[in-house]
Amino acid sequence: MNTTVRLLEMDDLDEIMKWVNDPEVIGKFATFKDPVTREQESKLLEQIIASEKDHLFAIENEYGQYLGNAGLHDINYNTRSGRLAIILGNKKYWGRGYAQSAVKETLKQAFEKYDLHKVWAIVMEPNKKMQHILEKCGFQKEGVLRDEYFSQGKYHNMVRMSILEKEYKTKYCTKYELMEVGK
Repeated sequence: MNTTVRLLEMDDLDEIMKWVNDPEVIGKFATFKDPVTREQESKLLEQIIASEKDHLFAIENEYGQYLGNAGLHDINYNTRSGRLAIILGNKKYWGRGYAQSAVKETLKQAFEKYDLHKVWAIVMEPNKKMQHILEKCGFQKEGVLRDEYFSQGKYHNMVRMSILEKEYKTKYCTKYELMEVGK
C-alpha cells in the first residue's frame, strides 16, 4: 500500500475527532487518558503546528483519503534525533500495510528533509505488531524500559527501538543516491 505524508493542518481537526476518543484506536497510547474535547484537540493541534520540536503529518492513502497521523516529536537539533509516533485512526485500513508505508514516508521526512541522525520510537511491550512493523522498516531494538508508563490502571514496559541515518540510507537509498550524498 502506498501512503503519503503531509504536514497536518487545522483543517484536519474533523478527521482527528473521529478517532481521538476511540479506545480501540488509542488504547496502546499512554498519553490518551481522558476524553478529549474538540476545543482541547484544537489547542493541541495549534501548539504542535507552531512547534519547532514537533512535526506532525497527516497520513493519506493513494486516493488522498486521511488515515491518521504520523509525527516526529521531541526533536533535538543538537543531537539530530527525534521520536517517531504513528496512529492509524481509520480502523478500516488496519492490517493492510498502510502503517508500514507511513513509517517509511515519515523516515524519509526525518532523514532527507529534517536531516536527523537518529529516529527512535517507544512501543508498549505487548504491541508486537508495531514492533514488527518497525523492524521491517529497519529499526533495531535498543532495550526495554521497565514499568515506564502507567496506563489503564497498571504499569507497562516499553520497548525502545531506533534507526540511524546510515541504516536508513543503506536500506532505502539507491547506489546512485548514496554517491550523490557523498559529494
